[in-house]
Amino acid sequence: MKKALLLSVLLLALASCGGDGTSSSAPSSSSEGCDTTVYTDQVKLTLDYKGKVFSQDGIGEVKMIRHVDGDTTHVHQYLADGTEDTSEMMALRYNCIDTPESTGGVEPWGYDASDYTHRVLDNAAHIVVSSNFTDYHLPEKDGNLRYLSYVWVTEVEDPTLDDFRLLNLELVEQDLAQITGVEDSIYADYFYAADAKVRCSGNYIHSDRVDPRLPTTAISTTLMEIVEGKRWDSETETYIDWDWLTPSSNPGYEDSGLSSFRVTFPCTVSYNYSNQGDNAYVADYAPTPDDPSVSRWYGIYVFGFYKAVEPLRRVGWRLQMNGILAEFNGNYQIADVHYSSLYPGDDYISVISQNPEADGYPVYDIPTVTLADLQDDYYVNLPVRIESDTTYLRVYSGTIHDRTNNNPITADNFEDYFSKPGETFNVVGPVVAYTNSRGTTQYQIQVLKDADLTFND
Repeated sequence: MKKALLLSVLLLALASCGGDGTSSSAPSSSSEGCDTTVYTDQVKLTLDYKGKVFSQDGIGEVKMIRHVDGDTTHVHQYLADGTEDTSEMMALRYNCIDTPESTGGVEPWGYDASDYTHRVLDNAAHIVVSSNFTDYHLPEKDGNLRYLSYVWVTEVEDPTLDDFRLLNLELVEQDLAQITGVEDSIYADYFYAADAKVRCSGNYIHSDRVDPRLPTTAISTTLMEIVEGKRWDSETETYIDWDWLTPSSNPGYEDSGLSSFRVTFPCTVSYNYSNQGDNAYVADYAPTPDDPSVSRWYGIYVFGFYKAVEPLRRVGWRLQMNGILAEFNGNYQIADVHYSSLYPGDDYISVISQNPEADGYPVYDIPTVTLADLQDDYYVNLPVRIESDTTYLRVYSGTIHDRTNNNPITADNFEDYFSKPGETFNVVGPVVAYTNSRGTTQYQIQVLKDADLTFND
């Protein structure tokens, strides 16, 4: 049986608090100097979660399945009878806070925020999720279809409601999260008070400290080395295995304290799309480490982090990339990228050639492939074309449209368009690997623009 090809659409959105509940009673006032009140101790879970299901009642117990970063977690919910619902992995976006980035982008203290959340959830005996209402209510979602959630945790095996603490607020008090959109939160007063406290005595975000886990100097490498997990050893004149995501695992970096590498390498812009900032895929053609007589294309995603990065818009340009190497959903990507034609910095992207073909550099031509070609990781992070095929589409947002180009295709209606017997279409887009909660890896094509989806007659 032909393996289903999942096509997904990226949509970057900001989450905010919402709901129609009223604010809880005000926290105690600050003393002179920096406030020392522990506001997390004052906020209590008041709505009973037992026998409730979060997706229906707006509160319920969940099980952590995948840790993403400081303010996003993937979970399974428990049903009313206490059984785990494994049919859907639910994405939680923590309500009212924004932790520094550690996946899609990399920001100071992002690794600490991510580790803190992960550690708390790992040690929790129970995790309860609630929405921004004071009674039972359908929970709200953000633009990425993630549930806006208050996350309550306890290490007590047989807890009462008083044993739970609000992780969202705790991250603020630890100075590992900014508050955002709290004006309509039922816990607004506590968030405001905790934010004011850490602005006076913060140890991370609101301090002058430099994050020691962020790299400052770029390693000169190649895309081939990154994708293959190799590094050229000049002493032995051979390639050695290299863990690009764990600096301390490599010779010379055991005691560096770094949580990631900054890298610089030559590449060609192979695909571009703009969605609240410039994002692109870049590629390079190079000999393989095992057989230098065989060359192939290697690719990687570059995340512009909601800002304009002019060279990433120019498909075909040859660039010297510079950024922090990160991972998101099982795929390598480059984050923390910068560019300025007037005031270039040492860690900025630079332009090698605006006309690579004339200057003798490799040019990426999008290949036409079949579904069978996508059964391994050869094409991961490379744009491809599939023509006149019948596939299964999975769409997460309304950024592409139907045959008339009038109706957006969304997660709720994509089967109406793409599950029809005999329906065929052409698609162009980058290939990504996605590993689900069961550990199964699927290779998907991301359809990111209307121009990249053509229905056949």
